[in-house]
Amino acid sequence: MTNDEEIINKLSKVALFNGLNQDQLTTIADLGTYTSKGRNQYIVLENTDGNQIFVLLEGTVDIEVLMPVSHKPNAKTKECIAQLHAGDVLGEMSLFSKNKRSASAKVIKVATYIEFKNNELFDLFIKRNDIGYCIMKNLSSILTSRIEKTNKDLKNRIYQVINPF
Repeated sequence: MTNDEEIINKLSKVALFNGLNQDQLTTIADLGTYTSKGRNQYIVLENTDGNQIFVLLEGTVDIEVLMPVSHKPNAKTKECIAQLHAGDVLGEMSLFSKNKRSASAKVIKVATYIEFKNNELFDLFIKRNDIGYCIMKNLSSILTSRIEKTNKDLKNRIYQVINPF
């Protein structure tokens, strides 16, 4: 990132931070660690521990899951289930669960992102209830939208299995 003003401007366009003012966004910006990764690199890997979330500031990331290959008992293949772009959040389930990551995030177009450690976010939420409330409210909307999309996709796949023609 080139300067603080540019970072705050990018964060102000992220759905996770909707409703936060300049001061609150500055607090968030100071909490995160900024990283860039090149094409075909992974931000997170499925089935690994996770204690941080990521907000994509630039680039494109595919969300991949390992799928069993029916004719090869131990073989697996990767399937892209979503594509994320600037402003999207990933790894958010780690805020609510100690389970291993449910998917991998593979960079398709050079990605710049900000990483937040969960324990640091929770500490901030305790100190700054205003920020914590706003982020958790926004996160519930994001997760609701993703669940609704998953339900729709699942219905479509089931329909295709039941009615293959």
